[in-house]
Amino acid sequence: MKRQLYVVRALSALHPGSGSEIGIVDLPIQREKHTGFPKIDASSFKGAMRAAVRETVQDDAVVQNIFGSDVTGVDQPTQAGAISLSDCRLLALPVKSLNNIFVYVTCPFVLNRLQGELMYTAGDQSWIGSYQVGTVSSADMLAINDGLVLDEYVLDGFVPDEATHVIATSLEQQLGLQSGFMSDRFAIISDEQFGQLCRLGMEVNARIRINPESGTVAEGALFYEENIPAETLFYSFIGATKTKRFATKVENGYQFKEWTAEEVMEQLEDPLVLPPVFQIGGGATIGHGLIQLQPVREGVTS
Repeated sequence: MKRQLYVVRALSALHPGSGSEIGIVDLPIQREKHTGFPKIDASSFKGAMRAAVRETVQDDAVVQNIFGSDVTGVDQPTQAGAISLSDCRLLALPVKSLNNIFVYVTCPFVLNRLQGELMYTAGDQSWIGSYQVGTVSSADMLAINDGLVLDEYVLDGFVPDEATHVIATSLEQQLGLQSGFMSDRFAIISDEQFGQLCRLGMEVNARIRINPESGTVAEGALFYEENIPAETLFYSFIGATKTKRFATKVENGYQFKEWTAEEVMEQLEDPLVLPPVFQIGGGATIGHGLIQLQPVREGVTS
């Protein structure tokens, strides 16, 4: 199986929903059970990718060979897909800051987990390097007494660090962002601080429907929805195997062939098949759920 690391960047607020819940928030987001970190479940991710490919290529044979056949009935033949996906796990969280509008923050737990997964998949780990907690990618991020102001929190004792700068610059280059957009606003904080920001740093929006006759909220039409903020970074591993069969139309009917694992990955990286920006989760009609999907290449320069 061929595997590739992808970075997922939220271009707008995301709502990968997990159903209803008893509490203040009626519609919470998906979270990891053991960490409480926001996530995008692999099934949600795959479904959004499938919908994007179907809309782009408008060829059911291509969609079936990459993602597997739709289950339309017990008597219908089915075909397994050629790709497997991991959950989209949190890589960095954007937090409002005093000096830089916002800062991307991550923590050792997140980076260690990513390094371990890269080791198992023989991926390039050099861009992560030997990082330290309490470091920032740029001295311009710091306020008085080397403090990092995140939302209403003031974290003291931060210092600029080259390894942190390399991580930020690598991600910046992979995502095709303007120089300095990420490398001037990246910080590594403690696991405890990061966990607290993950619990308290999500957006909670009130959604209502107005009764046109009374001009007030319609009965039962007020609810609170949790969203992951724009600019949040996730990562996912996508693996590919050869396809089971692929039908191409010829003059006398259909001819079947196979795609190799490399050819399947080439399809996913072709913007004419899978667009680099597509929608996932709820709120599509109000601009929510736009993500950028980008493969992480080796040999990134700092």
